[in-house]
Formats: sequence, C-alpha cells, structure tokens
Amino acid sequence: MTRVFDIHGQEQTLDWLADRYDGCGVLEADTSNAAEAWRLQAIFCATGPALFKMETRNKRGQAADNQPVVMTWPSLENPAGDLDDLTAYQTRWADRGKVHRTNMDGVFGFGLGGAYGPLYHAWVLSSAPSDCLTGAGMKGGTNHEGPLHGVWQLEDAEPQHATLHDALIWNAQKNQAIQFNPDAALQKRIFAAGFVPNSPEFDMTFNGVAYVGQRAEHLESGEVRVYYVRHGWWDNVSYATR
Repeated sequence: MTRVFDIHGQEQTLDWLADRYDGCGVLEADTSNAAEAWRLQAIFCATGPALFKMETRNKRGQAADNQPVVMTWPSLENPAGDLDDLTAYQTRWADRGKVHRTNMDGVFGFGLGGAYGPLYHAWVLSSAPSDCLTGAGMKGGTNHEGPLHGVWQLEDAEPQHATLHDALIWNAQKNQAIQFNPDAALQKRIFAAGFVPNSPEFDMTFNGVAYVGQRAEHLESGEVRVYYVRHGWWDNVSYATR
C-alpha cells in the first residue's frame, strides 16, 4: 500500500489524495507475469519550486542510480507529441514520455514549467513493471502545492497463492524485519540477558572506530539497551542503556 504524506508531514490516505488533488492516484503494475516490480512506496506533497521529484530504491532500500524514469503529460491516452517514443518498452503506461536517469542518490527532478493542474504521470522505465503515479502536479490557486515527490522501490512480485497458508508464509517472509541468529555475538548476549532484539544489526563509526550495534528491549520491564561491539572484537560485547 502506498503511503501518502501531506505538506505538513502528516500521513493521509489515497482517498484524501484524490480528493485534495483533483483525482491524483496510483495505477498498480500488472505483475501476473513478472518476478519483480517497481512499487510506489510513498507520495509526498510539497510546496515550493515547480518540480516533480522521482526517487528510486533497490530491493535493499538503497538508492538506485542511473535508473531510467519517465514522465508524460497531459494524459496517458494522449501524451504530448514532442516526447520520447516508448513503444519499444513492453512495460509502459503511455506510448510517449520524457525519459531521464536518476543521479547517484537515485533521484531525478522533472521541471514542470510552472503549469498547474493534474497533468503529469510518472513511472519507472524498466523490464520490470512499475506502479504509475497519475494526475500529479501543482494545484491551481496554491503556491506550487501538490503531490510532487514519489518514491519507488523494486520488490519481488507476489505470486498467485493457492492457499491462505501460502499467502501468510510469503507475506511474513517479505515483511521480516529481523533475522534471528543465536550464534551472532550480539544476539547471544541479548538473549542471555532476557532481552529481545528489535532492530537489525547496524554499522556505525565513532572517533574513527567501527562498531556493530543492535537495539534490544526487555519484554517485561520495557528497558531498552543498545548492545554493541567493536568490529572484529566479537568477544567484547557491551551495551548502553537508554
């Protein structure tokens, strides 16, 4: 499900988005014959320059640089005549559009030329199908306000499940946040102390020294600890208490 945030950073719904911004919405990629797809994870409404920002991330959530992205206007059915020909791409939402590539941060900003209205439609151009943000743009009568920032992430496409059991297992695997490894140095100490890890391991550097850390919480007392170890010194685990 695509998350929506208004200009104040408050989370809203897709129904709110359509009502506030003249029908803006999400067209979902057809994944019936696809192993993966570009999913529109978030839409951020903003005010400011006449710019629509596309952001792409790989399956690990990292910036997907040099990734082709496309925008078309004024409609998917009748795109402007001076746009790039897209008919060579099977996974497309329109026959013409303006194609660019993301920078090293996985971002490209399409200039809107000061035109107001729900005129713009954007998706990731790839062999994998992509969700399309349709009806984006700046709302008339505002100071360049509108749904002007979309975040797409490449994900495994959900297969057709034969049973509820299969659907539950697949979705649980997809949404797993932490992988337990009782042999890991930090998790050994966490479990031994009666705590439960509630973050993945993370790397950090402080004063030029590399550390590995992991957040943990006691289920009864609610105490929070951050277990950490200097990288390579796996027998010398310590913790900090919040």
